[in-house]
Amino acid sequence: MTINFRYDPSYEYENFRAAFGSKNHAQASPRQVLFFEHYAELTRPNAIAFSEWYLREHNIDPNKVLSDIEANWIAIETKYFTRANAIFGKPLPMDRLTVYLTVHDRCSYNYERGYFFIHTNLKAVTKTLMHELWHWYYYAFFRDEIQVKHGAKVSNDMKEALTVLLNEEFSDLMPGIQDIGYPQHQELRATILKEYRNTHDIKQTIERSLQSITE
Repeated sequence: MTINFRYDPSYEYENFRAAFGSKNHAQASPRQVLFFEHYAELTRPNAIAFSEWYLREHNIDPNKVLSDIEANWIAIETKYFTRANAIFGKPLPMDRLTVYLTVHDRCSYNYERGYFFIHTNLKAVTKTLMHELWHWYYYAFFRDEIQVKHGAKVSNDMKEALTVLLNEEFSDLMPGIQDIGYPQHQELRATILKEYRNTHDIKQTIERSLQSITE
């Protein structure tokens, strides 16, 4: 798997648009509030202008941030993929994907187009990388079947709640950081963790956890 790290201001609009319409967040994020203090509507030019302003205002060099992120990731990526591949039973089916830096405090993704976003918070960004890649594994191996059988909402809930396993299997790769998850998924996350500790099998864990929310 080759991960290309990039900052492209024109892609900020893609993340802003997806993040503003997130189905997992009931309220606007601080960055979204800040955006609308400057602009009346979300357009590509406004997203680019806001992002450039934010970087200047906070003295952030995106190239330096990306360099630091990539260096931190390279130090752990072999361990991450080795464990994740073993848990899911196979590697991701794609050879490469692109990770874009964003000034937004929420990070969206586009599985079909092979990219996702990461924020500028260096303390937590490694966890974000692992979190988003965990979604990739779910999309590759479970999403379609679960969505057909149980619908989009159940599939989304499972995708998000499943990241609780990062705390179980990858805590050494994100010291001092926890994957907290959304309030609405806490009960499901507890079920997933319990089932995984009992089975250490990702397929059985998902199947048994689905029963708790679909029966």
